[in-house]
This record gives sequence, C-alpha cells and structure tokens, in this order.
Amino acid sequence: SEGDFSARTHITGNDEFSVLGESVNQMVMDMERLLLTNQQKEQSLRTAQIKALQAQTKPHFIFNCLELVKWYIMLNQSEEASATIVELGLLLRSTLDLAEGVITLEEELAIISHYLALQQRRMGERLIVEWDIDPELYTLMIPRFLLQPLVENALMHGLEKKRGKGSLTISAKREDASILFSIADDGVGMESQRAKSMASYREITNAMQEGTGLQNVQRRLSLNYGSACEFSISSEVGKGTTITIRIQQGALQWKKG
Repeated sequence: SEGDFSARTHITGNDEFSVLGESVNQMVMDMERLLLTNQQKEQSLRTAQIKALQAQTKPHFIFNCLELVKWYIMLNQSEEASATIVELGLLLRSTLDLAEGVITLEEELAIISHYLALQQRRMGERLIVEWDIDPELYTLMIPRFLLQPLVENALMHGLEKKRGKGSLTISAKREDASILFSIADDGVGMESQRAKSMASYREITNAMQEGTGLQNVQRRLSLNYGSACEFSISSEVGKGTTITIRIQQGALQWKKG
C-alpha cells in the first residue's frame, strides 16, 4: 500500500491463506513489471519527441539562411554571397551534428553568433546586438537550438518591421535559485493580451507537422524540465518584446571537466 514493490507475503502451508499469499506475490511482481514497462515507454516517447522537434527546427533554420544567400545572388552581390556562404559553413559545422540532444550554453551562443553575423550582413547598421552573459554559465547544458529560434523570432517579427535601427539583447544570468534567459528587442511589439496568449502552452499532437516557433520551444522545455521551468512573454506595441525562460537550477546539469 506504500508503493514498495519489493514487499512479499510469507505464508506457508496448504490452506486458503497460503494460496492467497502466493497470488498477492504474483500480483505485486506483475504490477512492478507493468509500471517499469510503462516508464520505459514514456521515456522512449519523450526522447523521440525531443529528437523530432530538433529535426524540425534544423531545416527551418537552414532554409532561412539559404534564402539570404539567394537574394545576394539575385542582386549580383557576389562578394557578399561568398562571404555569407563562408559564414554559413562555419554555422553548419557547429549545428549539423545532432547526435547529442544537449549542448553547452557557450556552444548555443556560438550558433547564435554565426546566425546573427548572417543577419547583420543583410540588415547592416540597422541591427544592434548586445550580450549580457554570466561567464560562469558557459558550461551549463541546455537543449540544442533552445535559444536560437527565439533570437530568430525577435528579428523576424520584432525588428524586421521596425523603421531605423533596432536593438537585440541576449542575456543569461543567475537569479535566486534559478537560471534566467531572456531575449529582448525594441521592435514593433504587440498587444499584451496577444503576448499572453502566445506564451500559453498548448499540446503538440504531431511534432513533425507543427510549426517551429514559440510552441516548439515551449514543448521542448516541457519535455526536458517539466514544472521546473517557466516561459513568459511581455510586450508593448511600439516598444518591443521580451521572452523570458526561468529554469530551476536543480533541474539543470553542467558539463563535467
């Protein structure tokens, strides 16, 4: 009754109590085996869902980069196209290997840096990037492509539509017993009610057919950290948007060595 499946009855003899004791022992062993099987199935499903979401994010990201190269070629800017391909090559070198589901924060930031270098080639002085990263967090392990889609979202939906220069701030720091990540832009923003709605989690029924935006990131956070993670969006029309991820330190791992 206390959940200890190692418990067994010890009734000897040939009467009804002995038969009942043997039946109870068999039932406990069957229940323990069933629970273990279900646990393994859930773990396998969780792993498969994470891998599917990662596979979905990767081509979406690469196609956006190739679109930039295409426009350079169409505009006969061969030198820019060549330089962009070199930058893309550096990016691909760090992102093609999806054998591991998690990477260090430093590796994730390197991916973002290559991505932003590509975008700054396109946007020029319009894009101002600021980094506010606690160096002690570089060895923190996080799911691959956890932050990059949020950076991409800030550029495409926040800063692209803004006239003039736009700022993007990427930060990671400790706060109380949590690690706080934030992606902030001073772009066009949105109504607070819409931001609240976008931050509301909904179940993804088919990871391979769903979009690769905010719901994708939230699903991965849920799969990896469950209730130990909080995801929020604050925004104001004309002033910008801030996406915040808060993860309890107890749910996180650090690279050994």
